[in-house]
Amino acid sequence: MGVLIQQLETAAHILGSAGDLVQVHVVCELGEQPFVRLHTPHQLAVADQRSAVDRVAAVLGEVPLLQPVFTGRHGASVRGVREGVEIVAVTNAAIPDSVLPQRTTTTHGTIAVLRAVVPWACNVEAHVHTLAVHDLSTRYSVAVDVTDGEAAEAVLAGLVRDKPRGRARRALLPTGHSLTVRVISL
Repeated sequence: MGVLIQQLETAAHILGSAGDLVQVHVVCELGEQPFVRLHTPHQLAVADQRSAVDRVAAVLGEVPLLQPVFTGRHGASVRGVREGVEIVAVTNAAIPDSVLPQRTTTTHGTIAVLRAVVPWACNVEAHVHTLAVHDLSTRYSVAVDVTDGEAAEAVLAGLVRDKPRGRARRALLPTGHSLTVRVISL
């Protein structure tokens, strides 16, 4: 099993053990020191975000830390290892600039998306720098960062594509979820 697949499976297990949470974005970072980041949208109340971090901390058997993020604003975070995968859960202390739509997604839905993308991710892992599953309140989306156009083409191979938009390309995954592929500079 590759690192990305292990990250997806471990994130699904952590979320399943934490129970029903507010929206959580799952970001699998590959590279020299791979880790999974679980973070909440900044539009949520800090108390709700904090509850999600606390519950992930309980699953990891760790204690969350409070730290200043901006002047007068603090965030909570926790770091731990589960099944050999480093997990970081954080609140988003940015000042809300918009309101999320009424949520129709669930934590179980996020888990289902994480598991559904595994077969596709097995085929593209070598080209992926970052893979994220975003809970957008009413739907889920998947985003992949790659380091060059050749990697982007490999990730998009065999998918139904949309027209390219700048450095981002969009397609439809076999799961039916939208995929955005971005070429980034490291």
